[in-house]
Amino acid sequence: MGLLWWRFLPTKDKKVINGKNSYLIQKILEKYDDNPDIYLDFGAITCTKDNIPKDICTKIHQEYLDRIERWKHIDNLIVFASSTGVNDINLDHNGSTCYNLAKLMAENWLINSNKKYLILRIGTIYSTHPGDYDIMKQDRLPARIKRGDFKDMDLTAKDYYLDVDVFVDTTISEIEGYTKNKIVYYNLDYLNILALKRLIK
Repeated sequence: MGLLWWRFLPTKDKKVINGKNSYLIQKILEKYDDNPDIYLDFGAITCTKDNIPKDICTKIHQEYLDRIERWKHIDNLIVFASSTGVNDINLDHNGSTCYNLAKLMAENWLINSNKKYLILRIGTIYSTHPGDYDIMKQDRLPARIKRGDFKDMDLTAKDYYLDVDVFVDTTISEIEGYTKNKIVYYNLDYLNILALKRLIK
């Protein structure tokens, strides 16, 4: 079973590669082939600000509406990169609420559709491979820790983190063993920033 990376555009049958340069996609491709059998949907607008500006929230919402429209034309297994944040939505419209709501909206569409899907509940990724931080987005928490940027961090506060190797191995196993639609959960590490720093080389 392989991977389908095409984004469907208004022009009939016109396709372009989408999402192939993302960090997690690159990590999967280190162990998995690239044939057009599966639609792996990872790319998304993100924002690391505590309060996401309204215009970015609007863009995020529209991006997921467009994504759902694209899914309507997909007959392959859709592997959707969601977030553990859908379990932590505060309806105050601050922080990452609009991002998590958009993910949840997309999840609900898949669950209520007749599509084949795997929904990946991905937490904050970290890696023990030094070279990974060169391809990871530099505003991400692990990348900041790697370069010693601890501004506004509570070093003792604990949270759940996902080792990228666990993510890759679990995801590939679920794809290869797919028999029914499901939400995929991962084994997470409950760590504070200081413990996470010791794992990040």
